[in-house]
Amino acid sequence: MRRRTVVLAVTAALLVPAAAATADGHDTTDRTDRTDRSDGTDRTDRTGDTDRTPVTTDRPVVTDRPVVTDRPVTDRPVVTDPVAPTDRTDRADVEALRLECAVRPTDAGSAVGCQWSTPTSPRAASLRLWRHDPETDRQRQVVFRTNDVTVTSFVDRHVRPGHAYAYAVQALSADGVVVGRSRVEWVRVPHVHDDVEVLTLRCGLGDAAEAIACRWSRPESRDAFVVTLWRSVDGGPRQVVESFRPTGPNEYRDPVPPGASKVTYAVIATSESDRIVARSRAVTVMVPRPHPYRREVAPF
Repeated sequence: MRRRTVVLAVTAALLVPAAAATADGHDTTDRTDRTDRSDGTDRTDRTGDTDRTPVTTDRPVVTDRPVVTDRPVTDRPVVTDPVAPTDRTDRADVEALRLECAVRPTDAGSAVGCQWSTPTSPRAASLRLWRHDPETDRQRQVVFRTNDVTVTSFVDRHVRPGHAYAYAVQALSADGVVVGRSRVEWVRVPHVHDDVEVLTLRCGLGDAAEAIACRWSRPESRDAFVVTLWRSVDGGPRQVVESFRPTGPNEYRDPVPPGASKVTYAVIATSESDRIVARSRAVTVMVPRPHPYRREVAPF
């Protein structure tokens, strides 16, 4: 019996775990020293220490704070720089050109006349004039281009009353590099009112066919400041013939332009602010040309 008791005690001792326990039954063994891998490394770190390396990320931090900028607030239409990023520009050697644009009255309505300074750069080989209407145009448009760098003016007749336009002129080299540019010039075309006074204009060719005589009615509007006689030769660009005060002369003899076959005239009265207050309809005068094969035959 004594030998059987010893055998049972040894067997019980082998089956009881070696871990010590507290009174509440919790294991007090330091689990950080457990090495149950074949290479002796720690399988799990259960200590929860705070000496670990913090986790970093390259994701941006999103906050609900409003973005504040120092850009001014304006209600003016946004127009990009006349030299877009697609333009080849040598910024270190770009000449500053002077540009002036204003509304010009014509017999068909209003137009915008632009004048600019002649580029002095020896690399300048061509010119182009840009226009942008922020109300209708998504992109800027080239309204004039020339390979003659001595040209310094252009009249844009494809404008609409009540619209504001931005203009800029550029000088380009032979390989298309911008070597001169102007600042953006803003022009607003005024509305044409229905109550514009209608002037009477009569023009006719003289007996000698050397001059065209024009006569018009004086404007009755008190806002009339200057009266201008315009002409167009053979459908070409409109030209100012002469300007008068409303109470001044109301007739003019215009010499027939050499080689002209027809000349169109119109009279427009404008206020001090260039607003059209009176205008006439266009009048066209046909100029007869001698037949190249017709010869005078002396009578017998």
